[in-house]
Amino acid sequence: MQELSAPSLAVSVGLRLAIVAHPRAKQARVVVSFDRVYHVYVTEPPEHGKANQAIQHALADYLDIPPSRLELAGGQASKYKAFTVL
Repeated sequence: MQELSAPSLAVSVGLRLAIVAHPRAKQARVVVSFDRVYHVYVTEPPEHGKANQAIQHALADYLDIPPSRLELAGGQASKYKAFTVL
């Protein structure tokens, strides 16, 4: 995996992002694998949607878009998730 400081793909409406969630990490960060899977590490636990919300915010910060432009499209209770750009 490669940690990138800026997104290397255009963020357009309808773009679907494959996510692997890593809750309870020591620090929050986003790492992109070569096959364009986003590994999102957050410090929050996977309880009551806390990790999902933290993932949404971390991903939005990484992509430099507002969190409201990201919608959880699948994987609510799974470590494998999909987010769609609105």
